[in-house]
Amino acid sequence: MNNSPFPVSRTVCGYEIKRMPLGRFIRAIDKIGRIPVEMIMAAFPGKTLTEIGSQATMAELITAMMRNTGDTVLEILSELLGIDTQVLENDVNIGLPGLLEMFDAWMELNDIENFTRAVRLRAAKIRDGGFMGSLSARSSSA
Repeated sequence: MNNSPFPVSRTVCGYEIKRMPLGRFIRAIDKIGRIPVEMIMAAFPGKTLTEIGSQATMAELITAMMRNTGDTVLEILSELLGIDTQVLENDVNIGLPGLLEMFDAWMELNDIENFTRAVRLRAAKIRDGGFMGSLSARSSSA
C-alpha cells in the first residue's frame, strides 16, 4: 500500500522504474564510493595500491581507469534502475536517449535533487558548527 504523496514508479522504454528502498540506495552509494579503487586495481592486476601509486604516472592511471569505465557505469545504472545490465546493454529500445530518460525518472522518483540539496545544507551547518550548536541549545533548555 502506498501512503506516500510521491509516485512509486514510472514506465520508461517499456521498463518499470521504481522508487528505491533506502537499504538498496545505501548499498548503491557504497558501491559508487568503491569505484575508483576497484577501477585502479582492475587496471593493474596483481599490484597493491602502494605499488601502483609509486610506479604509475597520473596519465597511466587515468588511461587505465577509462578503459574500465563503461562496464562500471552500466553496473551502477543497473543497480540504481533495478534493470539487468545485459538488458541495458543490449535492448535497442533503450539506447542512450532511453537510458537518460530512465535515469531522469529514477532521479525524480527518488527526489535526488532535493535530497542532495538537503544533505549539502546540513553538511554546511555541521561544518560551520550551527547544527551542533542547535543541539546543545536544545539539550540545555530541556
